[in-house]
Amino acid sequence: MLEFSIAIRWIMLVSASALLGALTLMLLSGKGGGAAADQWRGKLQNIGAVLIAGWIAFSFVALGVQAAAVTGHTEAAWTWREWRHVLENTRFGAIWMLRLLVGVSLLVLLLWQRRRRMVRREGLIAAWVLAVIVQCAAAWSGHGAALEPAVIGLGAVAAHLLCAGIWAGALPWLVLGFGQAAHANASSEYKQWMRSVLVRFSALATVGVLVILASGTVMTYLLVEAPKEWPARAGDWLAGASTVLERVVAPLLSTRFGTWVLIKIGLFLIILWLASGVRWRDLPRIASGNAQSWAGARRSVLLEALVVAALLCAAAIAASSIPAAHDTMVWPLPFRVSMAATWSQPNVPMWFALASFGLVIALVIGARPWVRLLTRKQLEKKDVWRAILGAGSMLAATGTMLWLLAVPAYPETYLKSDVAYDAVSIARGTGLYPRHCAQCHGVGAHGDGPLATKLAKRPADLSQPHTALHTAGDIFHWITYGIANSPMPGFRGITTDDDRWDLVNFLRLFSSGHQARILTPRVVQGQPWLGAPNFDYVDAQSISGSLKELRGHVVLLVFYTLPTSQKRFAQLVALQARMRERGVEIVAVPLPGSQAADAASLPFILPVDGAAEIARAYLLLRRTKDDAGRTVADEVPAHMEFLIDRFGYVRARWVDVPKSQEWRDEGFLLRQIELLNEEPRLMPSPDDHVH
Repeated sequence: MLEFSIAIRWIMLVSASALLGALTLMLLSGKGGGAAADQWRGKLQNIGAVLIAGWIAFSFVALGVQAAAVTGHTEAAWTWREWRHVLENTRFGAIWMLRLLVGVSLLVLLLWQRRRRMVRREGLIAAWVLAVIVQCAAAWSGHGAALEPAVIGLGAVAAHLLCAGIWAGALPWLVLGFGQAAHANASSEYKQWMRSVLVRFSALATVGVLVILASGTVMTYLLVEAPKEWPARAGDWLAGASTVLERVVAPLLSTRFGTWVLIKIGLFLIILWLASGVRWRDLPRIASGNAQSWAGARRSVLLEALVVAALLCAAAIAASSIPAAHDTMVWPLPFRVSMAATWSQPNVPMWFALASFGLVIALVIGARPWVRLLTRKQLEKKDVWRAILGAGSMLAATGTMLWLLAVPAYPETYLKSDVAYDAVSIARGTGLYPRHCAQCHGVGAHGDGPLATKLAKRPADLSQPHTALHTAGDIFHWITYGIANSPMPGFRGITTDDDRWDLVNFLRLFSSGHQARILTPRVVQGQPWLGAPNFDYVDAQSISGSLKELRGHVVLLVFYTLPTSQKRFAQLVALQARMRERGVEIVAVPLPGSQAADAASLPFILPVDGAAEIARAYLLLRRTKDDAGRTVADEVPAHMEFLIDRFGYVRARWVDVPKSQEWRDEGFLLRQIELLNEEPRLMPSPDDHVH
């Protein structure tokens, strides 16, 4: 059924595009050209009526296919009841009825003009507008309808369909016109007229190609769910661009949708090369009166039209595929390119800069012969050697740059987890660690477990921040299958997928806890880096909420032990009014072993359900420079507080030890809050999933 659906989609796309291209050429051609031009216009008008009639017929087939897909039953494809259900209850049905109404109107208009045996400009314009609606309305019934932001997404898809139809749909009719011009009996009047049509179309096609490139880039970017905010600090262009590039390339190489998008890009480049030959070789020859120029142009455009047909087939397959943003990514290469993981390595920036300079030199060396080849001019012997030297140098420079930034990768490297990076998952991972990992990695994750001395290779120290250099999928792969050439075993047979993702989430936060040792009660301005794990809660009044819902407010996250924390509670109650004025929300969570506070006496958010998981997760951020802890969870302190900014980042921390008394100063605490309120957004808010 999928293959049949793709075939129907392709036929309808080709029909609508060919009709729009024919009407566009008729408008561009204007009057004149003699009897041969009138014959050409008449053929286009007749073929246009056939195309829209065929499109209408196949639209009913598409409705049946959609009904079968919605219900899951093949017989629904020819059942009126199921058709009606699709028409009345789906977006596809609403757009289908609109397109059908417009398509029937267009058919009536074309038949009326054919019967009257006239092609008036007003009628052509009306027909062209109807054809545009038929072509562009498809944007609202495919992937484009789900793109966010909707205005940009739908606009890009509609512009892509419009320009593709105008440009690609005109090619068959140019082949027809060039064939008449290549005939021995073709008049000079017709040839001159057809040349003017080609010049106008060439200018229009150039604009169309630019729009196709721009809209296609926007569509692809949105469909692979690349970052919609700059994924780094505002001035860090290197890190931001590297992240954006990786988040775009990975889905293209890892999904079926991405494969067909890459095929489309390859076919599009071939089409551009063929079109450049018509523009820069055939058009000047036609202008000079070369007798064979029309036949050559016809062959080039015919080949271009055939490649376009293949491209539209690839587009139909891509449109029928699951968008990369929602598909499972399976990385096909044994390596990936990551600037974040390699840039800090010794000499990498220097060698990368040298390789980049070499690439520029290679482009300069090879530019002239490649331009001549693109325009199909005669190559000289020295041009051939320049092309070979330039191509070899470019390959060498590019290969060096990739090698410098390459790190090992696995099929799961970019796998997206269904398990959110939140306190519940992290707490579950904290509980799984002693059962599955502590024997080798140790209770403190320093690589010093009871079995460590018996292994050929010492287990990794997981308390160090090296996990930041690997994707979550890398870690998931190692936990699932083990690490080659090491004693690390796989746990696929004894844990579930969710268990392993819980361990990944635990390891990511535990590794962040190493760097979190530098946190103090004092806010360091302009330095958000530690994302606060989200958590859901239900308070004593049965009101549910989450940390994420509190973004926009500074949050003071208090972990308490009673009766030790009573004095601090009294101080915060006294500060409550001033804290509220500054938009601060206080969330108080009992630490393990403590009883819950009396909700009636404290005007804070006091989680009841979810409190244990919240505390268990945030204890992984308890380590300080002076107290690294002896176990993964560490000893539970008497009191601990975190100051979280309005965008979801932990900015300051107070662990109740003798050297950290500043936060007891009310004025000091209020000043830290004011600093956070004055600070603009410097980074996008943390993701719900680790990458």
